[in-house]
This record gives sequence, structure tokens and C-alpha cells, in this order.
Amino acid sequence: MSPLDIIPIPNHPGMYARRVLVEAWQAAGAPPINSAGRLYDKQKYFYDGWVNRLPGFNPADNPDDESQALAHVRFVALDIDPTPERVQRLAAAGLRRPYRYEPWHWELPNVRSYAIVRSIPTTAGGATPAPIQSEEDDMRIITWNGRVWLVKHETCAYVRNEPALWAAKKLTGQGTAIELSNDMLTETLFMLGIPWAALDATFRGQAFDNESTWGKGTFWSRQMAEGREDKLRSQSLASSIAALAVSVTTHPGA
Repeated sequence: MSPLDIIPIPNHPGMYARRVLVEAWQAAGAPPINSAGRLYDKQKYFYDGWVNRLPGFNPADNPDDESQALAHVRFVALDIDPTPERVQRLAAAGLRRPYRYEPWHWELPNVRSYAIVRSIPTTAGGATPAPIQSEEDDMRIITWNGRVWLVKHETCAYVRNEPALWAAKKLTGQGTAIELSNDMLTETLFMLGIPWAALDATFRGQAFDNESTWGKGTFWSRQMAEGREDKLRSQSLASSIAALAVSVTTHPGA
């Protein structure tokens, strides 16, 4: 047995990681995992979709450029919803969070020292390729200032009540919302391409006249905005985190 072996992650069907990562995860108490190792072909699928600006594709690293981190493709990264206890345990087990805008992303140090994985070894039960990850797998539930949103690349929806929160958890498989500080929210929105006005509009129910799972006017996407003249109806929407903080305390929400 080698620490570099690709092995199934216990109690997570279809998920694989290097043995050294699985052992660190187990030492941290084995918290629930949302995403683990990602094969080269799957990463290439995401990258090509992003480069060609196809709807629903998030920014993705090029798996042919090995100077990039590509921690998931090297099978040394896990996506785990952070809680104070999990953060403490995972850090103590030697894992790190290199991206402030992705507080759920954990990886081993020195990721570039591990090879990119193109197939699951048959000894690990990998006779067939892993399925392509769905759009919903990239969605995250975040909370800030007591308010909850569902976010992904250039898309956000305000989660206005418990039924909507239940639907969001079912959609993402995420048990708890990720609480963000002011700085983390700012970085997250910047990296996902979500303007302050969009977050504010969804909160106020003014994004569009659409009716969705989340409620009327509570869903925004850049793709939808670029195809409509009424991108964001209100002319007094937040353009900064300070303005958003005022909005969520002075408006009742959708």
C-alpha cells in the first residue's frame, strides 16, 4: 500500500481520493464530502465549456497546464462545508484552504507534487469512468448578515424562507449554509461574477418578473440579464457591501 494510492472514500459512493488524503480526512472525523477527486476528462469537459462560454459552466483550470494547482484532478482535494469544528479538525489533520472565496475547498500541501489522474485504477473499483458532475454540484448556499443566498458562477438566488432553504439543501446536498464574513463575501462575489446589485435585487424580489422555486423576482443570472432590457429594474440597488448591509436591514426581503 502506498500513500499515493487512489482509493474509494468510505461511505461516499463514487468518490475517490489518494490514500494520504483519505487518512487525513478520517483523522479529522470524516465529515461529509460534497466533491473529491475529478478525472482529467471531467476537468477537460468543464474547462472547454468555460472557454467556450457555454451556459452553466464555471471558471475552470486547464488540465493540460500542469503549472496550475488542479488539486481535484490530482485527487488531493475535498469540498467540505465548513463549520468551526470541521475547520479546526481539518486544519489539525494537515489540510489547507488556499482560496478565501472557496471556504469549502480543502487540499493537501504541495499539490503540484502529485500527478494528474486520468483514470481510476481497477484495484480501486474504477472499471468505468466517473459520471460528469452536474451543474447543481457547483452551487453553494451562503449566509451573510442573517440572509441566505444560493450562488454559483454569474448566478444567485435569494433563499427567502424555510421551504426554499429545504429545496436549496436538497438541490445542492449541502447540510448547512456557509457563513461568510464581509471580506469573504466580497471575494466570493468577485470571483463568481455576481454584482452587488444582483444580490440586492434578488433579496428585494426585484431581479426579474420570473416566478421560480425561490419566488418571484428572487433569481438572477448574467445570461438572463444580457437577454433582457430590464436587467435590474430598480435604480437604487446596492453597489457596495455597505449599501447592501443597509438594504437588508431596511427592506423586509422578498
